[in-house]
Amino acid sequence: MTRRDQLITRIKRQKESVDGPTRPVVSLEEFFVGNEDYGSIGCNLDMPHDNPPPDDQGWLRRILRPQPVRPVPTAPHPGPQGFYKVLRAVQERTDVQDVLVEIDDLDEADGRFWPFSEVVYVLTKAHLQDVEAWVAALFPDEIREGYFGDKPSLAPDLLPGYRVYAAWWD
Repeated sequence: MTRRDQLITRIKRQKESVDGPTRPVVSLEEFFVGNEDYGSIGCNLDMPHDNPPPDDQGWLRRILRPQPVRPVPTAPHPGPQGFYKVLRAVQERTDVQDVLVEIDDLDEADGRFWPFSEVVYVLTKAHLQDVEAWVAALFPDEIREGYFGDKPSLAPDLLPGYRVYAAWWD
């Protein structure tokens, strides 16, 4: 059984579904180990293939056949392993209880695609501004306190003084 198959089995065993108001969650390791699908998280970020090609055609060709101006990438996608590296560093902090990945879509039929997430939960006693700084390199669209929906069944009970922050990529 592949890592992807194991992940899908883990997701399907939870009482929450990807269609419900409260979605399933998995650990960082379950979501990221073996994941090379850039579209599985942070899909609104600039993908490596979104960068304009190098300008090696010369000035005359550019003048005679102008191309539309492409925006400069502002939020480069670090890849799933880049996400994993940053989020694992957050998880290893002494003021963090856990970091969980919410599963928002699941395409079992096409084996090329990893389950999809647009939310990561950080369970911590730190403040919102701290969490924002920890994940700034991942360019989330928003970070807010609380779960989207109810507490997922596999999420641990919060330690005293801890809160949940949701980092969201739209």
